[in-house]
Amino acid sequence: LNWFKGLDNVLEIFGDKGLHVVGRRTDVVSALPNSVIYLGEKTPKELAEVYNRSKRFIHLPRWQEPSARTVVEAALCGCDLIVNENVGVLSFGYDIRDPNLSGLSKNHINKILGEILNA
Repeated sequence: LNWFKGLDNVLEIFGDKGLHVVGRRTDVVSALPNSVIYLGEKTPKELAEVYNRSKRFIHLPRWQEPSARTVVEAALCGCDLIVNENVGVLSFGYDIRDPNLSGLSKNHINKILGEILNA
């Protein structure tokens, strides 16, 4: 939870709309507005439970993140995504809510590598 992850932008836009925040405790946690609920740091299983109870997932990083694992996890749990152009995982044109995507991606990469090696 820090400036690099875009927390200040998220607070400015959504801070008064029932925002719940999950993540490692940093200095900014003590400065969160009273309207924001800090849920703390979660294990992967606990985080999945939070995603499954959530309607939307917000991630507005300041720098480019090629994968942003939490975005994929939230999508697979059915959350509507509110992200910016720095979340690269959405730029490939795939529906990241599809649990079969990793297998499809592996097959696609293997096909491309095979074509390169056989050329």
